[in-house]
Amino acid sequence: MNEQLSSIDLNAKALTAMCHLCLPYMHEGSHIINLASNSSWQPVPYINVYGASKAYVMSFSRALGMELRTRKIHVMAVAPGWIKTEFFDHAIHDDTIKYFDRYYTAKQVIDKAMKDLKKKKPVSAKRLSGGEKE
Repeated sequence: MNEQLSSIDLNAKALTAMCHLCLPYMHEGSHIINLASNSSWQPVPYINVYGASKAYVMSFSRALGMELRTRKIHVMAVAPGWIKTEFFDHAIHDDTIKYFDRYYTAKQVIDKAMKDLKKKKPVSAKRLSGGEKE
């Protein structure tokens, strides 16, 4: 239960707090980039709290983006597939993740997000080029 609640604290509470703490200091042309997940699009059995917390990130980011349009502050949610990080290693080890078709490096995700940010997209989520197959 502590792990589940920590996921909510990080992905929902901390993200919301950081956005609202920074907003008074942001000016026209500023950007907010929040890290959602492919898990944010639908319920995900066995990582349900993680998926739900990332769905919060997606919904919050899209709504905040609409609210901040008049201030000309752009908000984008990034929703990549599997990223080769410590989370991925842990989830594979404890059998949380039972299937994945490929994973991406953090650099690939960042490069794609920066391209989408320049285009003022509200969500950076399309499949990245490349990616290592397992």
